[in-house]
Amino acid sequence: MKKKSLSLFFYLCLIFFCLPAQSQNLINKRWLGAGFKISGNDDPTRSSLSNSATRQTSGYNFNLSLGKFIDENLLIGITPGYSYSSSANTNNQEYINYGFYKNITNITNTTYSIGLFARKHYSLYSDKLFWWLQPTLNYQFAIEKSIDENTSVNVNATDTNNIYRGRYSMQRNIKNIVGINFIAGATYFIHKKFALTTGISFLYANFNFGHGSNDDYSYSSYKPETPTFVHTAYRTNGITANFSATASIYTTISLNYLF
Repeated sequence: MKKKSLSLFFYLCLIFFCLPAQSQNLINKRWLGAGFKISGNDDPTRSSLSNSATRQTSGYNFNLSLGKFIDENLLIGITPGYSYSSSANTNNQEYINYGFYKNITNITNTTYSIGLFARKHYSLYSDKLFWWLQPTLNYQFAIEKSIDENTSVNVNATDTNNIYRGRYSMQRNIKNIVGINFIAGATYFIHKKFALTTGISFLYANFNFGHGSNDDYSYSSYKPETPTFVHTAYRTNGITANFSATASIYTTISLNYLF
């Protein structure tokens, strides 16, 4: 699979550099583009009168593209970006005469990125509609935080010596990601100074390194007012590499300005 992906990557590079391109004369034009996406979901579910679960997700991302046509069909530029996402899951389970269990999980992801790109345009039998190929080298700084909290009570038949348990876990991971991807897309000029773009990411290869931390607090007690916490902590470091040929269709359409 990796050999096929590499072959496809080099084939696209050959097309990028060798296929003749035709477009309107855009040489020395400057390019300013922006894209924004926001999403959210609230999914309450209830499996029975005593059990319930909710899931809430939200996120947004913002990216810019700044560049200049160094040739009448070749755009060189940078792409700074920012994204944020969060998810919250709550699960409640009640057991008659046995107690209850509750779990809350919160995860947040924050990513800052910067990329360098070269976009070559090809005419689609019109001076307004073009398709393009774009290799991009990008760097991402990502922060992921996860908080997992569990509480439970085991009730015995006489309601004495109930066992109260709890656990609070906090994880934090920081990653530095260097990646290369190949994008194909389309641009439509709605005006001589304004254009809309969207695309599909065909190939993506990345190398990432970083570190993480985990702090875990747990207790088990017959008296919930005075629990004794046990604290464990550890740190991690890691390096990974990945190469894939998975296609990813852009869900945003960027508005761009030429000047």
